[in-house]
Amino acid sequence: MIELFESNLIDQDLLTQGDRVVLGVSGGPDSMAMLDMFLKIREKWRLSLFVVHINHGFRGEFAERDAKSVQKYCEDNRIEFIRFDYNVQDLAKTWKMSFEEAGRIVRYEAFEKTRYDVGAQRIAVAQNKNDQAETILMRLMRGTGIDGLKGIPQKRGPYIIRPVLFMKRADIEAYCRINEVPVCHDHTNDETVYTRNKIRHDLLPFIEDNFNGQIVDGLYRLGSMIQTDVAFIESALDKWLQESQVCLEELDVLPVSKVQKLDIALLTRLIRRILMLKGMGLKDVSFAQIDEVVSLVQSNSHGKKKFLSGVEFSTQYDNLYYRRLSDGNRKMIMSEVNIDVQIVEMNEEAFSLYTLNENEISIDLDKIDGVLSVRFRKDGDRFQPMGMRGTKKLKKFFIDLKIPAEKRDQIPLVCDESGIIWVVGHRLSERVKVDESTCRVGIIKCSDSC
Repeated sequence: MIELFESNLIDQDLLTQGDRVVLGVSGGPDSMAMLDMFLKIREKWRLSLFVVHINHGFRGEFAERDAKSVQKYCEDNRIEFIRFDYNVQDLAKTWKMSFEEAGRIVRYEAFEKTRYDVGAQRIAVAQNKNDQAETILMRLMRGTGIDGLKGIPQKRGPYIIRPVLFMKRADIEAYCRINEVPVCHDHTNDETVYTRNKIRHDLLPFIEDNFNGQIVDGLYRLGSMIQTDVAFIESALDKWLQESQVCLEELDVLPVSKVQKLDIALLTRLIRRILMLKGMGLKDVSFAQIDEVVSLVQSNSHGKKKFLSGVEFSTQYDNLYYRRLSDGNRKMIMSEVNIDVQIVEMNEEAFSLYTLNENEISIDLDKIDGVLSVRFRKDGDRFQPMGMRGTKKLKKFFIDLKIPAEKRDQIPLVCDESGIIWVVGHRLSERVKVDESTCRVGIIKCSDSC
C-alpha cells in the first residue's frame, strides 16, 4: 500500500521532497491512514508534517475523545498538533447555509491559516475513491454538466492535495487494522438524514447488489476520464484565445463572426470563462441560461441583450460585448510604486466556492480603515502578523524570515490608513482577517511580478 501511495504522489505530482505539509486529520480511518502513510515516508521524503484537527462543536464528549486520540498519536510520533474549535451550527445559522457547507468553510479556513503560519507547500485532505463515487452520483441526481461529473480532483489550486483519493474505503480500513492505526468512529456518518449518507449506506450498496458490483470503480474512472476531457477542452480554448490574440481579462468585446466559428463545446466554455472572469461565477448558472447566450451569439441580432451572473451580454454591429454590471466591485489600489494590485469584492456565497491563488489574499473589507495603497517599507514600520496578538517591527519580521537586507526594500506592502495589512508574498495582518463575523470579503490580487 505504501508503494502505491508513493507512486500516486509521484504520478500525480502531488508532493516534492522537502515539502512542509498540513494534514487535515479528523481521527477517522481515511485521515488516520493518510497520516500513517505520510509518517512512513517522512524521513525518505524529508517532510515536515503538521496535523490540524477541527472540533465542529457538534458531538460533545465524542468529539473531545477524537481530538485527544489524534493528539496522542501526534505526540507519540513527534508531529505538531494544531486544534481549532468552532460552533458550526451557530455559524451555519448566521451564514444562512447548511451545516455541511459551514463546516467545509471553517475546515479550509483552518487549513489555510495553518499553511500560512507554518509556511507549508501543501494541504492534504483524505477523501477516498468511495467519496468520489458518492460525489458524482449526488451531482448527477441534482443535475449537472460535464464539469460536475469530474468529481473531486486529486489536486486543487496551488496547495490542496488528496493523496488517498485513489483508494477504496474498504482498503483503507483494512490498512488501519493491519498496521494497528488507532481510529475513531463518527456516529453522524451513520445517520441517513444527510443526502451523502443515504447514497453511501442505501443507494450504492443497492446498486452493487443488484446492478454492478464495481460501480465505485466505474464512477471513479468516469470522473478521471471527464477530468482529462475537460482539461483538453480548456486547453483548446486557451489555444484559440492565444491564436486570436484575445485577452478576456482586458477586453470586453469580441467579433461575432469569429466567435460563431467556434465549435459549440468551445463557445459554451468561452461563455463560462467570461462569467468566471467578469461576473459572479457559475454557481446557480444553468445550462439553459448559457444556451440563451449561445443563441444570442448565433443569431447576432443587433441590440439584443442577455444578463447572467452579473454580466451583460449584447450584440451590436457584428460585435459581442460582455460587460460587468457593477464595475465598482473591482478596482485598482492606489500605488506609490509601479505594481499592479487589484481588489475584488465578493459576497459570502461566492467566497465559499473560491480558491485563493498564490498571489492573492482575502480580507474583511469592513475592517479596512480608509483608502488602500501600496508602498515599500519605511523606517519604524510595524504590523500585526496573522496569528499574533501584538504588533511586531517589520524589520524584525524580515529578520525572523531570514530575508536578506538587500531584498527587503523590494517587497510591496499593501496598507490602509492605519498601517500595513499585507506584506505581499509573506503575511496578512491579523487586524483585517476574514472570520465568522465577516460580511464583505475582499480578494486582493498582486501581479505576478510582485
